[in-house]
Amino acid sequence: MEMNTGPDTGQNNDWGYHGHVGPSRWGKLGDEFAVCSFGSEQSPVNIETGDVKPADLPHITFHYTPSEYRIVNNGHTIETDSLINPAALLPSNRDYFADKGSLTTPPCSENVRWCVLKMPVALSVEQINAFRALYPMNARPVQPVNDRVTRSNN
Repeated sequence: MEMNTGPDTGQNNDWGYHGHVGPSRWGKLGDEFAVCSFGSEQSPVNIETGDVKPADLPHITFHYTPSEYRIVNNGHTIETDSLINPAALLPSNRDYFADKGSLTTPPCSENVRWCVLKMPVALSVEQINAFRALYPMNARPVQPVNDRVTRSNN
């Protein structure tokens, strides 16, 4: 297993979460990021459960198998690559919310269908603090819902 906690300089790090490269400026950092400013289905959004509409959505299934991973800090988040079974990390209740949206980082492309499990995965205080030590801020602010409708399978 390879572990690199310093930023991977092979990634496009021309954007960030603070100052002149922060989320409020992403759409101005280049033409390829323009939708970050003018898109109508940007993510993340706050899911207000009172506004969710029931829908006949398929059951969500996962076809994960144990695989190799490595851990790399790309300057924005941690990427992994060692032997792990991702299915073991998921909750047993697979009910979910479905929403149209975007990538939450540049280029903010609006071709994402979000399926958000209703049951959160528990993390310890130690795990959260370890992540915060590396990434004090790595989330885009909540975006307007606009005319989107969040649906639920149950």
